[in-house]
Amino acid sequence: MKKIIRGLSLLTVIALLFILAACGNGGSKADDKIVIGYSTIAHNIAVLPQFMYSNLEKGCAERGWDLLLLAAEGDPMLQGEQVKQLIQQEPDFIVLFPADPMLAIDWVNDIAEAGIPCIALHVDVDESVRQHVSAYVGINNYQMASDIAMEIIRHYGANAEINIVQIGGVPVQTDYIQRVAGFTDTINANSNFNILGIEWAFSSRADAQGFMENYISTYGDSINVLMGYDDDLTLGGVNALQAAGMTDVRVYSITGQNEAIAAIKDGKMTLSAYFSCADAIAEVFRCLDDLVAGKPIDNYFRFIKTPFITIDNAHQFQNEF
Repeated sequence: MKKIIRGLSLLTVIALLFILAACGNGGSKADDKIVIGYSTIAHNIAVLPQFMYSNLEKGCAERGWDLLLLAAEGDPMLQGEQVKQLIQQEPDFIVLFPADPMLAIDWVNDIAEAGIPCIALHVDVDESVRQHVSAYVGINNYQMASDIAMEIIRHYGANAEINIVQIGGVPVQTDYIQRVAGFTDTINANSNFNILGIEWAFSSRADAQGFMENYISTYGDSINVLMGYDDDLTLGGVNALQAAGMTDVRVYSITGQNEAIAAIKDGKMTLSAYFSCADAIAEVFRCLDDLVAGKPIDNYFRFIKTPFITIDNAHQFQNEF
């Protein structure tokens, strides 16, 4: 009897050794299930990252993968700590929606040191650490805003005496910095238009409306164009223009959310550059599927198309939010 018990114990030990070896080969997972770690600067505090996550969650569920979410809700220092927490959980891949390219340098280095492939989402990482990132998926913010500027120039003609006011979101946020640069560089290099100024409304439509009211009080009917760098803020500017009866001001924006599409149909806005979270996450999964299959990702920049919504084609668009 003792011999049988000893034999069973030895078999049990051998089996446990095989299980531990399997766990060692597959990270922390005995069942070899793919685990995606997702670090994002925000989730609950803004609509766009909520839809980024819901699409990521859906794609993982369809593939039978697990998804670990850590959201910093606007706190970059917290995100740095959360990246370390994700690394400790040994996911197979990390999707990083960083607060800022420069802040992400240390995070990317830590991820690379752990040997975990990484994809940057919506905000690219600094050029100095791109060699450690498999791909950037998101908007070419500079080019998109430059294209909007060229659309305005084509409409009015480069030599027209046009006055432009601007409303932005977060002045230190990379996507806004790139959008403003693309727009202003193109206007200044290709026209005689006058940019009267920019106000930063952060995430408040009410503040955006107040800034537009101030613009109207200061410049009145000399305003020809409102350039808004996110629909939710731009719509605050639209409210102020409508209240002042300034319906001839052309309004340009970015995001293509459903309320903006309705405003374009009603003639209250001129154009919005459409961005789809579903399209962005679909591109993320194209990259992840290749990485899982052991295929190389040939292009680092995986830019999402941002077609212009106008009154002529607005009936063709429906966004997630």
